[in-house]
Amino acid sequence: MDSKPLVSICIITYNQENYIEECLKGAINQNFNGKFEIVIGEDNSTDKTGQICKEFSLKYPNRVRLLKRAENLGVMKNFISTLMSCKGNYIAVCEGDDYWTDNYKLQRQFDVMEKNPSIDLSFHQCDLLDSGKTPPIIKTKQFPKYENMEVVGLHDVISGGGGLIPMASIFFRTTIMEHYLKYVGNYSGGHYLLQVIGSLNGAIFLKQNMAVYRVNSSTSVIKNVKNNSANYESWIDNHIKKLEDFKSITGPKYSNLINSLILKEKMKAFRSFKTSKEYRDDLFKELTYNRSITYVDFIKFYLIFKNENIERFAEKIYRLIKR
Repeated sequence: MDSKPLVSICIITYNQENYIEECLKGAINQNFNGKFEIVIGEDNSTDKTGQICKEFSLKYPNRVRLLKRAENLGVMKNFISTLMSCKGNYIAVCEGDDYWTDNYKLQRQFDVMEKNPSIDLSFHQCDLLDSGKTPPIIKTKQFPKYENMEVVGLHDVISGGGGLIPMASIFFRTTIMEHYLKYVGNYSGGHYLLQVIGSLNGAIFLKQNMAVYRVNSSTSVIKNVKNNSANYESWIDNHIKKLEDFKSITGPKYSNLINSLILKEKMKAFRSFKTSKEYRDDLFKELTYNRSITYVDFIKFYLIFKNENIERFAEKIYRLIKR
């Protein structure tokens, strides 16, 4: 790879032998009017993922750069390291369990961004593949509010809580990396932060459906963390810290919005059966002091959460309903 590529495709993967080939094919098959590279952060998988990635790098040596880890770095360290290895003016992200379905995706997003130099990020319509269903179900992620080529405001991106922009659709200028790297090492997840920093001047939405984004996958880190009670509280604390940082990133204009999202996360944690007694008690004190607790929550707290037998019974009913 002699000359600098215009676009880098950032792919991170770990133990995704069932998905990674489809992901890599979607990247390799891009019809792009310029030079692009595929940078793979293979995080020392224990299955055949590494072997599949190596085969692609040997088959396409002028296009694929394989970053083979000597040890498992973990999702965020692997993601950051792979991003920092990208040499293009733009970066497109596709995680190893997602895949692109349009061979002109890179070209479309590149053309849009070149015509809009004040915008740092674009995204597009995607299909969502629910791997938690048997058989898996594909449905389109709808964006009914937005027209094609519309600039989506930062308010909507922040309000989306990290769920507005599918990761497989993100295409951004490398120039935002310095700002992103200043914060991203503080958290266990970087998708939401990337959306916000990339959308400080808005984000361009393309209505073309050009990727499949896998949800409820067995390899989904967020799902595994949020469904693990031992990690749930640290995930909440981490998310709130990220929201607090958003205030300095976005300025005072969005402080009220961000404060409302922080309160929402705290109320969600307070009402969850996954939080410990000590964590909930601390939240109850804080939320009561701030007069954020409703009368219904106040009654629930003393009627259910302060009575172990009733709490266990209520939790069983809740989990049966959630099935």
